[in-house]
Amino acid sequence: MLKFSAALLMTILSIGSAEAKEDLLSAEVKPVEIVRPSLPECNDEKLQRLLDDKIAEYYRKTPPESLIEKRMQHLILRNFHNFETVDTVDFSPDADRRVANRLITVKINNGLNDDEVRLCRTQSDSKLPIVYLLIYPENFAYMVEVINFINYSPSHKDFFVIYD
Repeated sequence: MLKFSAALLMTILSIGSAEAKEDLLSAEVKPVEIVRPSLPECNDEKLQRLLDDKIAEYYRKTPPESLIEKRMQHLILRNFHNFETVDTVDFSPDADRRVANRLITVKINNGLNDDEVRLCRTQSDSKLPIVYLLIYPENFAYMVEVINFINYSPSHKDFFVIYD
């Protein structure tokens, strides 16, 4: 690949004018700095829009099979806005084994500290089932996994959105 790049540069230099060659050779190469946004809060408006869109998309693809299910979907869409922060240091498998396993896996596999990860859950006074948001850095954005929103099976992974 390096040989190809060098040959391409030489071809460009041999075709262009002397002035263009001087400009190209004297061009200063500046490093590009890509900055990740700050870790979003649990009730961030942008995050909420992303989650609303993802949930609405899921419901369009999987229509309800009964009137009760339809009412539950409507309730979730209306009330899926209030989350509270959960301390990742003190979170134990007794609270929710699936969430605890995912939290540990993400921290170990990505080499993250507790201050680089945010865990949110539906508020305790919510009428909804307990749903968690696991927010962590992934490349130059944040991965937001929605845990316990849908039933888990090996072929059906949890929801996620990318916050950038």
